[in-house]
Amino acid sequence: MKLIKISRPRFWLYTAGPFMVGAAAATTTPTALLSIPFLVGLLYFLIPANIFLYGINDLADKDTDKHNKKKTDKEHRLKNAETRNLTIAVAISALLGVALAATQHSLVLLFTIAYLLLGAAYSIPPTRFKKWPFVDSASNILYIMPGIAGYALITQSLPPLWAIIAGWTWAWAMHLYSAVPDIAPDKKAGLKTTAVTIGKNYSLTLCGILWATTALLIGLNASPTLFMLALIYPALAAIILVKQLDVEKMYWYYPYINAAAGFILFWVVLL
Repeated sequence: MKLIKISRPRFWLYTAGPFMVGAAAATTTPTALLSIPFLVGLLYFLIPANIFLYGINDLADKDTDKHNKKKTDKEHRLKNAETRNLTIAVAISALLGVALAATQHSLVLLFTIAYLLLGAAYSIPPTRFKKWPFVDSASNILYIMPGIAGYALITQSLPPLWAIIAGWTWAWAMHLYSAVPDIAPDKKAGLKTTAVTIGKNYSLTLCGILWATTALLIGLNASPTLFMLALIYPALAAIILVKQLDVEKMYWYYPYINAAAGFILFWVVLL
């Protein structure tokens, strides 16, 4: 159960969702989403990929997590005695991803590896993107890697560039927003994240700009329905900023908002 808690179940759809949407956008026959390769990939990006991502994050973040109150009431604070077993679980999750992707097209393997490398580089030295302002949030393109892998699984090609950029700006803003509640513990640990560097209000403003960019790209290249859906995010950023709502409290609503938006997105691109 601790391993499941470490993998952050409320965020599982942040990796499995892009994989589903990427595959749905690529297929002309919905029955392709009942194939064994798709279902295996979906299961991987739902659980093992998150054990890897958040496991390696917890292993590397003992310096910040000791100051972070959400590790007490919302998540699991890693104990020294758990380090060895978690390290093994992280390694197995990474190897499993490579092994499964290696049975598919080379692009699926490439972007699965990219996901794993970016996930590791974000958390562990010498790169530890987490400590570099602007690089920390920009490196959150790792969440788009499952989507590209899902698309490549069906088409053996890459999705349109505009879609990759739209996904990147959305993920970039999502990371920056998630870093705002961590400003205090990150400061105590000496981490100069983007949120620490530019502060709460400028971070929310940048989130709004990035999410508006996502909406604009979708509006120019996709359906009006998806454009209206995408506008929810910059609108939320503006409301939170103007009304000075509790960012941490609102943060815990985002998994539900993202799940609902992802559900609509999946069916629109599929049908």
